[in-house]
Amino acid sequence: MSMGGPDPEPGAARPPDRRRRLVKYEDLAAGVSGGVLSTLVLHPLDLVKVRFAVSDGLEMRPRYNGIVHCIKSIWKVDGIQGLYQGVTPNVMGAGLSWGLYFFFYNAIKAYKQDGFPTPLSATQHLISAAQAGAMTLCITNPIWVTKTRLVLQYDAAADPSKRQYKGMFHALLKIYQNEGIRGLYKNTLEYITMAALSKVFAVSATYPYQVIRARLQDQHTQYSGVMNAIWRTWSNEGIRGFYKGVLPNVVKVTPACCITFLVYENVLQFLLDLRTS
Repeated sequence: MSMGGPDPEPGAARPPDRRRRLVKYEDLAAGVSGGVLSTLVLHPLDLVKVRFAVSDGLEMRPRYNGIVHCIKSIWKVDGIQGLYQGVTPNVMGAGLSWGLYFFFYNAIKAYKQDGFPTPLSATQHLISAAQAGAMTLCITNPIWVTKTRLVLQYDAAADPSKRQYKGMFHALLKIYQNEGIRGLYKNTLEYITMAALSKVFAVSATYPYQVIRARLQDQHTQYSGVMNAIWRTWSNEGIRGFYKGVLPNVVKVTPACCITFLVYENVLQFLLDLRTS
């Protein structure tokens, strides 16, 4: 039996180029397109989600009464620029993440099919999704760290003295200089594991990991590790602390997925038509 896939019927000819044809760079391009567009449209909600996720009571943090109040407060102080803090790494991260995810997912499925159009089981689909998610995260994690840091620069647009990072590449360089490669891969092993699981389970089941991830990446607070972040969140805020920002996340997730998959399917079909024309 071949690795991850059933053997062909006796006497069946193995199509030598089939696997290569199933690995499509169109998946990468279409995924990038969907991720970029959905992120550009919905970045303010992502910013709100992160602001709520790290709201642990520190005096330096603005206090918000809800999604609308948060958006109005940021708009009043920083304008549209404030609502799009961290948009560059978010767009790059989302575009790369969706593009690489679709590319790896379809490539892994093609490998498991061993060059034959044999349907995979539900379990094999889930495992392929988890593997694709983990591989994608290994590549994009530094971008997500810079996005979190930029999003948590409070009042930076109105007061440049509060701007610790000038932009995405400055943040990457400064984090590397001050914290080394580990700073760009905070919480790496646990983060990769949880991210892979998030591709398999519903948002409600894995949302607490997003809260812990944001807090570990936050430049305003230091934790000794994952368990320390979990313990302090539980001790100070209880179970509600693990679900801060879940409402703007839920509001964002549905349209984000709709936009991403709509653009992905249309761009993919367009690119495949170009290939065959």
